[in-house]
Amino acid sequence: MTKIIIKHLCCSTHYNRYCWVFCITLICLFATTIGHTAVNPHELQINFSFDTEAIPDRQVAGYRLYMEGDPVCETAQVEPQTQNIACTIVCEDGTYAFTLSALFDDSSESPQSAPFIFALVLSIIDPPTAVLSSSAAAGNAPLAVTFNGTSSMTPNLPIVSYNWTFGDGSQTTTGEIVSHTYSTAGTYYTELTVTDRLGLTDKVDTPIIVLGTVAPNEKPDAIISADLTEGNVPMVITFDGLQSSDPDGSITRYDWNFGDGTTGTGPTVQHTYTDATIYTVSLQVTDNQGETATTTREIICNIAPPENILNFEVGEISTDHQWVRVTIENSFNQPVVIAGPATANDDAPVLVRIRNIDQSGFDVRLQEWDYLDDSHMEETFSYIVMEQGIHTLDNGIKIEAGSFTGSSRFQKVTLQQAYDATPVILTQVVTENDTGAVTGRLQKSGQSSFEYKLQEQETTKNAHATETIGYIAWEPGTGEIEGLLFEAGHTP
Repeated sequence: MTKIIIKHLCCSTHYNRYCWVFCITLICLFATTIGHTAVNPHELQINFSFDTEAIPDRQVAGYRLYMEGDPVCETAQVEPQTQNIACTIVCEDGTYAFTLSALFDDSSESPQSAPFIFALVLSIIDPPTAVLSSSAAAGNAPLAVTFNGTSSMTPNLPIVSYNWTFGDGSQTTTGEIVSHTYSTAGTYYTELTVTDRLGLTDKVDTPIIVLGTVAPNEKPDAIISADLTEGNVPMVITFDGLQSSDPDGSITRYDWNFGDGTTGTGPTVQHTYTDATIYTVSLQVTDNQGETATTTREIICNIAPPENILNFEVGEISTDHQWVRVTIENSFNQPVVIAGPATANDDAPVLVRIRNIDQSGFDVRLQEWDYLDDSHMEETFSYIVMEQGIHTLDNGIKIEAGSFTGSSRFQKVTLQQAYDATPVILTQVVTENDTGAVTGRLQKSGQSSFEYKLQEQETTKNAHATETIGYIAWEPGTGEIEGLLFEAGHTP
C-alpha cells in the first residue's frame, strides 16, 4: 500500500456576490501491486473547509470533485459539519488538475474552486520479514519448546499479528512469544506468519526434531537427622542429610534453611541457635537430573534456667556524721544496699543514711534527728550488698532484693515471688531527696506483700519528700552461702 499526502491550502474564488474559500488537503492512497501496470486504482481522501459570506436562501447539500473538468465523485451532506470526500479513481499514473464545487439544496452548483495539481504515481512497498527463534531444535518427547518472533521486522510499522502453526496438527496459536509441547517422535516444521498494518505478510519456518520418550525421572527422598532437637540456648546442633536418597540416580546438592534467617549447604552442617523459640529446619535435596525434594524438622530452643548463685557481699564500717564513700568489691549490675543499726558510742539518737549507689559503691553517713545538732561520734555498723532480683538457695529458702518509691503515707509493696512463710523485710532509704532525718515504718507484712511509709521526727509539720527505698525479703530459716552462715527470723 502506498500513501502520498498532497496539500494545497486556502484558495478563494468569487461567484456573483458570494465569496467561496476552499482549504483542501488531498491524501492519495492506492493499492500495492507486484510490478507496475498502465492503469492503477488510486483511493483519494479529500478533507476541506468551505465558507461563504452569506447564503440567505440556499443551503449546501453536498460537494462534487472534478478531475480535469470531469466529475469523478460527490457526496450528499448528511450533516453540515461533513466536509470530506472519499473516492477511488482508476487512471494511468500522471499529473492531474482537481477542482471542488458545492451543491445547493435547490439543485444549483457553485463555481468550481481553483485547480489543484497532483501527481499520481504508483510505488511499491516492501513487505515485512518474518524471523523466529526457538528454545530447542531437538530433544526427547515430551519436548516443550518456546518460540520467539519478536525479531520480525517491517518498514510499515507496526506488525499487527503473529500466527503460528506447529506442524503436528495442533491448533494455530497467536502472539509474539508462544510455547508448544511435542508429545510424539518425529520431525515437525513450526511456521510463523507475520502481518503488518498494510496487510502485507511474510512467513518463515524451522524444523523441530522430536526423539523417542524416556522414562520419567523419579523424585529423590529428603531425610533430616540431628544430634539434638531440644535444649537450652545457646544450642549447637549438627544436621545430617546423608540418609537422603534417589531411587534412579544420586543426590548432587543439599540446601539447608535453619529457620532463623540463615542457610547452609552440604550433606552435614553445624548451626548454633542463640534465641529461645521453636525453629523449623528445612532440607532440599537435588538429584543428578535436577529433580528436588524437601523435608522439615522442628527444633525447640529453651532459655536455660538461671544458675542458683546469690551475688552479695557483707561488710562493716565505722564513720560519723560526715559522708564517706564505701567501695563495693564484687561486680554488681543493680546493687541493693541495706545498712545498720549503729553501735551506741554516742547516746544521741541516730540513723544511717545512704545515697549515690552505683556499681562501684555508695555514700553513707550517720544522721541525728533534726532537733539535735547533727554532730555525732563515730559508730560502727554492718551493711549488705545484694544483686537486685529473686533467688532460691540450695536448701529452698527464697530471697529477693528490689527497690520502690516511698512516701509519708503507707503504701502496699508487692513482692516479686510467692513465699511459703512471711519473709523478713529489711529496708533502707537510699536517696537524699529531702535532707531531713527520716526512717522507715513497716506494717502488714505477709507472704506476698508489705506496707511501708517514711517517718520524720514527731514535731515536723511538712511531709518528707519521696525517696527511693531498697529492700531485702528473706524467708525465715538458717543455712550457709559460700561459707557464710546465716539465720533469718522475726522477734516481737
